[in-house]
Amino acid sequence: MAGSTHESVTFSPSDLSGAASRTFRARAIHVLKRNRIALAGAAIITIFTVTAILSFILTPYDPYAVNLSERFIPPDLSHLFGTDNLGRDILSRVIVGSRISLYVGILTVGLSMLIGVPAGWCQGIIAAASTLSS
Repeated sequence: MAGSTHESVTFSPSDLSGAASRTFRARAIHVLKRNRIALAGAAIITIFTVTAILSFILTPYDPYAVNLSERFIPPDLSHLFGTDNLGRDILSRVIVGSRISLYVGILTVGLSMLIGVPAGWCQGIIAAASTLSS
């Protein structure tokens, strides 16, 4: 397309030669080296995941500690996102909350696979049986 800013990924036959002998990790690294947008996406997902997993280590303040003397402090160097109406650090609460978001996302994907894979398998069996019977 003329004027398109999206980069398409194409493979030549030389890219596919020996593809079976390469490991999954080597193929993934090869694709990420060629596609900078995919590399940026993988980096962002990795940073968010590591932050969520290490949330209680990375928080600068206790996310549940109430400090009424520091209510409604605007963002500054000591509280990058400021504080809420109870004086709790908002950045610490966002970081700890990311753990719950990661858990919900993984649970959703897992349940979708638990339902979708058997449903697809059954549909494949039914389609194959109807093809063989006709």
